[in-house]
Parts: sequence; C-alpha cells; structure tokens
Amino acid sequence: MAAAGGGGSGAGSCFVLGASGATGQALLRELRARGLFARVTLIGRRRLSLAEESGTAVEQVVVDFERLREHAAAFRGHDVGFCCLGTTRSKAGADGFVRVDRDYVAQAAELARAGGCKHFVLQSSQGANEHSRFLYLRVKGEVEKLVQAVGFDRCTILRPAAKEIKTKLGTLLQKPDSAIDFIIPYPEKPEKPAKAQKPSPEEALQWRDSLEKLLQNPYGLASFRSFLRSEFSEENAEFWVACEDYKRTKSPVKMAEKAKRIYEEFIQTEAPKEVNIDHFTKDMTMKNLVEPSPSSFDMAQKRIFALMEKDSLPRFVRSEFYQELIK
Repeated sequence: MAAAGGGGSGAGSCFVLGASGATGQALLRELRARGLFARVTLIGRRRLSLAEESGTAVEQVVVDFERLREHAAAFRGHDVGFCCLGTTRSKAGADGFVRVDRDYVAQAAELARAGGCKHFVLQSSQGANEHSRFLYLRVKGEVEKLVQAVGFDRCTILRPAAKEIKTKLGTLLQKPDSAIDFIIPYPEKPEKPAKAQKPSPEEALQWRDSLEKLLQNPYGLASFRSFLRSEFSEENAEFWVACEDYKRTKSPVKMAEKAKRIYEEFIQTEAPKEVNIDHFTKDMTMKNLVEPSPSSFDMAQKRIFALMEKDSLPRFVRSEFYQELIK
C-alpha cells in the first residue's frame, strides 16, 4: 500500500465513488495533480467527461448501483478507496436518500474490502450521529458505523467541504495512529442573522399557509434557510434567492454572467447544488438562456417554489426554528 504510506509515490491504485459531485471533482483534481497513485478508477453510474491530462491514468467503470454485487470486479486490486457518493432528500426523496447515502455506500465498502482494499476513506458530514432526529445526520452516522464495522486495515472518516480537500488530502494519506481516524475541520462560522426585525407571533403564524409571505419576510427567509441548512437540503432555497437576485439585475452583461453561474451551480446535470426539476423544465430553461432575460429561470423557479411549498414548508412549520417564533 505504497500510496497510503506517504504522499507523492505515484504507485498503487485507488478508486473514487461519487466523482461527479463537488467533493468528488475536487478530490479527482488533487489526485491527478499530485500523482499520488499510478492508477485512479472512477466507479459511477455514467461516464464523466474529463479534461486530457498527462500523468495519472484514469479509468472509468460504469455500474448499476441497484445490482452492485454484480460489479465486484470493479472494486478489486485497489490500495485505497475514496467514497464521495451521496445525494439529497430534495433530489431523491427520503427513501432514495437513505438508499444512496447509506445502503450503496455500505455495500461498496464490503465489496472493496473483499477485493483487497486496505484503506477506505468515507466522506461524511459534520454532526453525523446515528441517534440524530434529523434524517441527514442520522443516516450519515449510521453509514459511518457500518463502514467502520467492515474491518479495513484503516478507515478514515472525512468531514471537510469540497474546498478543503486540497489541504486535507495529504493528511489523510499519512500513517495513522489508529485503525480508525476522523478528519474534521474547524466548524464554519455561522451565518449572521439577517438584519431584520423579529416578527410577532401573529405575523409568523401567517407563514404556515403561505410560503410566499415567508420568503418575502427577511427574517422569515433567514430562518427558513437556517432550517434547510440544518437538514443539508438548502439548495432549493438558495436557487430561489439566486433567481430573485437575477431578476433584479439591470445590466445585460451582469445578467449573462449571473445566468451562467446559476446554470452551472444549480441546473446542469451533476451541478454542485443541482435542484430537482423535470427534463422539460430543464430543456426550456436551457433554451431561455440562449438569450438571457429576466424571465429565463421563471419556469424552474416556479417548479422549485412548488416543491418547497409541498415538502419543505410543512417540515419547517414543525421544526424548533418555527415553533420558537410563534411562542
């Protein structure tokens, strides 16, 4: 296991699960740039378009995660396995989220161990706890426990954001003091609350039946976003806010720049914060962006508003975030 013993050897092999996401992309860039392994294998549900680079050989294996055991060969012969696989509740629903973030990951870990992998690196989340009342954190805690129980020579639980991969990668490949190690960044500074007057309980009560009134209130919007962030499902609200900002843009040049940024961050397939819209809505949005206008994202924004109204608002109303406001 040459690569795991010290960075930069350029020997050995690793695989990456979930290379299409923001963290997976950052990890792959660093693996290729540093030449830590002679061979990197991407295991995923589809092939990715990769820029041509010299050095580390990158192979791609397409698998059906619903029949993962039939692809056991893809997990054989690797020294280190990196798992950045994951989805969100808003994209896959509660059951789909559990299946991807827990079941697929645990099964992949078992196949990797059977295939000779000695060191498994799992991207988890700050606050992961199998006893958490929040689905996201509970599932992350459950999968951490399942992966640790597989019996790798070394298991690393990695909890950084994508932007921290570059600084953490060298650390996680160094010789550990124990078989199981956690790499956890310092907590990010909490977002400062919006400078808005706290609503009266009577005003907050109106939000139960009106997402529009909630989003139009600066304090309500900040509370709603904090709640979604606690569930790690804030991409829909962030997209809605970005669309509102976009529609207020007057300069055609700035509008085009913002349109490109919104598309790349929220709309395109496998975007870092991809929102859950149907193919027709996505196709229409792409056509609208040929000549950006204030209404380019209207269809997608209405779709996401409806999703938040149906799913996110009822959960917010039941949360402590909201209950504190109506006392």
